[in-house]
Amino acid sequence: MITIYINSEEDFSLLNNYKNKDKIIKIYINSDIDFKSIFKSIKGLNEYTIYIYGNNHILSHICINSSEDMAGIISSCKNLYVKDLNITNSSLIGRVLSGIICGNVENEVVLDNVHLTDTVVASEAYGGSVVGFCDELSIYDSEINAEVRGFDVVGGVAGMANSLTEFNNNIKCTIFGVGKALGNEVGYCERKYKKEGNKLSKRFHF
Repeated sequence: MITIYINSEEDFSLLNNYKNKDKIIKIYINSDIDFKSIFKSIKGLNEYTIYIYGNNHILSHICINSSEDMAGIISSCKNLYVKDLNITNSSLIGRVLSGIICGNVENEVVLDNVHLTDTVVASEAYGGSVVGFCDELSIYDSEINAEVRGFDVVGGVAGMANSLTEFNNNIKCTIFGVGKALGNEVGYCERKYKKEGNKLSKRFHF
């Protein structure tokens, strides 16, 4: 397992340098960061499970402008767990599979106390404010207020997820698209679950 501490915009480049056999990376955000330049998606993490601990810090003015598929801070990964993170005043323009945090997640995404506001994502298809695609999406105690634009399969949090579980969230997104797979939470989803009782065990991945 690799642990990376993020104190500046430049520190995100460390993700390009570290690889490990068990394919797990834990990222700790240690300060508020105001991005000053166009951010280039980090590639080569397709087989990795990524944990992001935001420590309630704020990432602001993230700007990603990509002509490639799978655009986001991280282009693609295997699993993604994000806790106690704030993102605001950010934008992304991508092609297919676009989300501010990750374009494509092969398996599971868990968002726990994630607040994403005043953010705009534009993707031809499979676009969401957080991720473009994932298999399983679980959202807890989070606030998502974003604008997502695309032709089809676009949603407020994810463009597509095969299953969605949520608990105690405030998700109010504006969606612009011409297709049928459009949604406030997910553009296309086969199975949705809304838990009103105790929070689920998936939180304990953290």
